[in-house]
Amino acid sequence: MEELRKRLGSTFTVAELADLYASSPDYGAEPAWLIDAAFGRYAREASDFAGGRRLSDPERVERARVD
Repeated sequence: MEELRKRLGSTFTVAELADLYASSPDYGAEPAWLIDAAFGRYAREASDFAGGRRLSDPERVERARVD
C-alpha cells in the first residue's frame, strides 16, 4: 500500500484514486479485500470526499482554507 501513497502524493481527488485503482495491476499477492479496504481508507483522505458524496468546488475551497 506504500506504493499507492507514493503514486497519489499528498493531495488527490476521489477520481484520481479511482483512476489509479482501475488502471493498476492486481498488486500481486495482495488479497482483493485488502486492496478494497485500502481504497476505502484512501478515499476518505481525498480532497473532495465528503462522507460518500463529492464536495462541490466552493466546499473544496472552504476545506482547503481550514486545513
